[in-house]
Amino acid sequence: TRLDRDLTGCRFGLFRHEHAQHAIVEIGFDLGFIGVVGEGEAAVGALAGKPRVAFVFFDLLALATHNQAIAGHRDLNIGFANAWQRPFDMQNSTQKIPGYAWAILFISTFALMVSNGLAIGGLPPFYKPLREEFVAIGAVEASFAETFVANGANITFLMSGLFSLIGGWLVTRFRLRPMMLVGCVLLGGGTLLLSVSDSLGVFYLSRFLMGASLGFVGVAPCIVLVSRWFSARRGTALGILLTGTALGGAVVPLLAAPLISAYGWRTALMALSLLVWLALVPLILIFVRDPVAENNTVGEAQPLTGSTLGQALRSPIFWAIAGCGALVFYPIFATTQQFILYLQTPRIGISAETAALAQSLLFTVGIGGRFLAGW
Repeated sequence: TRLDRDLTGCRFGLFRHEHAQHAIVEIGFDLGFIGVVGEGEAAVGALAGKPRVAFVFFDLLALATHNQAIAGHRDLNIGFANAWQRPFDMQNSTQKIPGYAWAILFISTFALMVSNGLAIGGLPPFYKPLREEFVAIGAVEASFAETFVANGANITFLMSGLFSLIGGWLVTRFRLRPMMLVGCVLLGGGTLLLSVSDSLGVFYLSRFLMGASLGFVGVAPCIVLVSRWFSARRGTALGILLTGTALGGAVVPLLAAPLISAYGWRTALMALSLLVWLALVPLILIFVRDPVAENNTVGEAQPLTGSTLGQALRSPIFWAIAGCGALVFYPIFATTQQFILYLQTPRIGISAETAALAQSLLFTVGIGGRFLAGW
């Protein structure tokens, strides 16, 4: 019988049967629970086809009892442990790797840099050449040229908010790694779709996908992932994590401007999408894991505590914090989306490369502020 429903979705299941007080079953990377297992040879046979299955029995009696049934199943790793050993203390656990939590922090920060850089902070260098080409091919009227670009930014922004709510709900029910991979597909697909867009419908759809991706590989899921891995120094870790949003706005414009100048805005977008497909996806696929909940002596694997959603929604403090966040973020978003276009107007008249540098400096200043606030 499964002893604790809160273990649902973990890599480890806790079982009890008549011979062993406790037995642990690890089922590869993402197979989750296999349910209640039977006795003897039937139980082992049911597990024999599973990849990387490991039994750890907590007494010699269980090991001896099942010795014959276990024989011949080479894909089963059998061991035993004393009852006082920690139930999840397995050699292949990622928590045995020193500094693994910091690796998770690095990947999460990189995920924020790429997702926010491509979806929000790094797109303004593309607006002017995109707008000019859409007018030239007749996709939009000249009088509507500035409006449709702003509408696209609004779609991304609104969808990021909507899908952050959806992603926040899903993160309590599903593992973070597949959710983040879904976000990568949305982000990379939206970026590629934008690079081949030649109509308003395709343009708006691409911005929709890019905004939706932030609900799965943006700020909310990355904060949850890092918070799960850190209890001590959590504030510092979150401060480092949130520098990723500023890094995206600082780095991507510097990459985009010379690419646009040399190859055009469409090829530049395709090239930048490789940050998702060739860098972010492999890192998430290989390294991202939810920490295994151990006892409270393990500081970097403690479950999160706090108010439930219902309690938060009834709290004035929650809405005050949400309102303050909106009042801070909305002006920053509006300014950064129009800043490069303003700098390239006849009134200012600076080059696209210089405007991209100015946009990058805006976000660079924010890097220190985010880290300092977390610290």
